Amino acid sequence: MILIQRRKKILELLRDNGSVSVSALSELFSVSEETIRRDLQKMEEEGLLKRAYGGAFLGDVVRQDVPISIRRNTYREGKCRIGRVCAEMINNGDTIMLDSSSTALRIASEIKGKSNLIVITNSLDILVEVANSPEIHVISTGGDLDNASLSFTGMTAIENLAKFNVDKAFVSCTGVSLREGITDSSEMQAYIRKRMLESAQKRIFIADRTKFGKITLTKIADLSGVDVVVTDQPLPDEWVSAFSGLGVQMRYPEPGAEAEQEEDNE
Repeated sequence: MILIQRRKKILELLRDNGSVSVSALSELFSVSEETIRRDLQKMEEEGLLKRAYGGAFLGDVVRQDVPISIRRNTYREGKCRIGRVCAEMINNGDTIMLDSSSTALRIASEIKGKSNLIVITNSLDILVEVANSPEIHVISTGGDLDNASLSFTGMTAIENLAKFNVDKAFVSCTGVSLREGITDSSEMQAYIRKRMLESAQKRIFIADRTKFGKITLTKIADLSGVDVVVTDQPLPDEWVSAFSGLGVQMRYPEPGAEAEQEEDNE
């Protein structure tokens, strides 16, 4: 298959599935993984997709949700920074909710040394991450396991979340805009995140810089529906003005703070 045909097929796969992996494309086209990486790099330069560790996804996903296997390695440094800032906001003895986002997974990895915590989550990855932490009591929402996001969804998850009142909820999204507020590409994940915010005394919105200025499928909350915004770098003036006008606090990493360096096990 010639180069142009291969890249056309990659775009078709992205439109159908929302994401692709380097290894799968290499096998499909019978070319090296390095060749696929060069294809994806060129297509990203042309604005056709966004690359991630191990694959790529559509830059403006609206109806498809990117699998957690790709999301957890996308914009990793920014998510590590957010995780550290959020961990500083969590006190020993707190009861918190963490959603199934890859950013929330970074928070989970940063709080394992804290004591007397209760963590309520619909994320299978987070359950595993804190499972061996003796000072953390973990509660799963239960529900239907979604294989792509490795999270529990459905009415069981939503109804179980309604039973709890927590100190803090940490909730992400796939898009946030000045006009439409905080949105998600998955209708079910949006319902779960909305329920988490409703259960919390302090509602904390976590998002790296790539989420701002995007509108996706289902609304989670208005900008006024959160108390704190944590992101990986200072926001443009229009965002600062909007959040300040609503009384929403903004938190960023300290200037010069280094993200934790991790080895990839994949």
